[in-house]
Amino acid sequence: MFLRMMNREQVVEALRLKVLGLRDAGTGVWTGELAPSALSTALATAVLLDGDADDARRARAGVRWLIDNVNADGGWGDTPDSPSNLSATLIARGAVEVFARKFPRGLEYTDGALAGSGGWVIRRVGSLEFPGVVRALRGVYGEDRTFAAPILAFLALCGSPPPPPPPPRGGGGGGPP
Repeated sequence: MFLRMMNREQVVEALRLKVLGLRDAGTGVWTGELAPSALSTALATAVLLDGDADDARRARAGVRWLIDNVNADGGWGDTPDSPSNLSATLIARGAVEVFARKFPRGLEYTDGALAGSGGWVIRRVGSLEFPGVVRALRGVYGEDRTFAAPILAFLALCGSPPPPPPPPRGGGGGGPP
């Protein structure tokens, strides 16, 4: 069986529609039994950004929750009572950053959250550049890419940090047949 190849935009749109379809029809939100979480809030916020006006309102509320629950050191933990960690901070920062780009006047204090979380990442990683983030995640997870790969994919979808350009293609081929 051959799978139809989809470009990045088609994959993102298909995933976005799938995730949006999992919401409760009556309330328009996802339900579950998890503790308040920067990770889940950030992921849901990023998905909601491309929805309708109600989704945009929910995305704004998600970003407000993230900003209201940032730790004093500028990072985020798994829950509001958890110490900051690299994964939660990168994902929450990515959601705030993509929100700020989409709605530059959306919330007056996204700049402070981005500066604080950027400082947190720089103090631990050395920079906000993609290669440094990859090295830092490898330091956390080793060769197990179970968490690092989806984190990097989410950051790439958010454009935070910008990934390096792809290596030049060698040879004269146009890719796989």
